[in-house]
Amino acid sequence: MLVNMKVKKITDAYGGALTPELALGYRAVLSSQIEFETLEDVSALIYNSTAAQIAIQTLLRPDSVTIQDYGKHIFMFCHVVSGSVIRLEMIARLFDMPICYISIEDNIRRGLQVKNTELEYYQKKINSLVNMVMTSPAVQLFSIQRRRCRPVGSYSDALCRFARCERCKKQIRMNRLYDVEGFCLCAQCAEVDP
Repeated sequence: MLVNMKVKKITDAYGGALTPELALGYRAVLSSQIEFETLEDVSALIYNSTAAQIAIQTLLRPDSVTIQDYGKHIFMFCHVVSGSVIRLEMIARLFDMPICYISIEDNIRRGLQVKNTELEYYQKKINSLVNMVMTSPAVQLFSIQRRRCRPVGSYSDALCRFARCERCKKQIRMNRLYDVEGFCLCAQCAEVDP
C-alpha cells in the first residue's frame, strides 16, 4: 500500500494513529499549499488545540504557527510576503457522530471494558471519517475565504498614532489596523480574531 510521506510524518508525530482531526489539519495545510503554491513564507493561526494543530505544526515551521484555543476548527494561513490570507472553517456537523459512537468513545477514554463488536463499529466509523476527509474536495470540508490582508504598517510611535476602523469606526492604534482589500480595519472587523 502506498502512503503519502507527509501523512506518515504527521501520523508518526501523533503516535501512529491517523484521526479525523489529524487528517483535517493535513487537508488544511494542503489547501494553503495549493492556494500559495508553496509553504515557504506561510504562517498559520489555528483556533483549536485538537490533533489538527499537530499536523499543521509538523508540516509548517513550528515557529510560524500560533494556536489560540477557541474550540473551533478554523485555520488561517497567511503568505507573509504577498499578504494573502486564506481562512478555512470546517463545515458544521462534519464530524458529528451518532450517540452510540460517542458513548463507546467515552468508555475507551475512561479505560472501561468495551465489547469487540462495539470497538469494530467505532473503528469503522473513524476510518470512514478519515477516508471522507482525505478524499473529499476542500470545498466540501471547509468554508473558504480568501483576502489580501496585511498590517497597515509598523510605526516607531505606534502607541501614539491612532486611526479609525473603516467598518466599526472605533479609534484603533495604527499597529493594530489591517489593510483588507484596501480598507483599514481593526482585527475584529478584519476577522483576524475569531
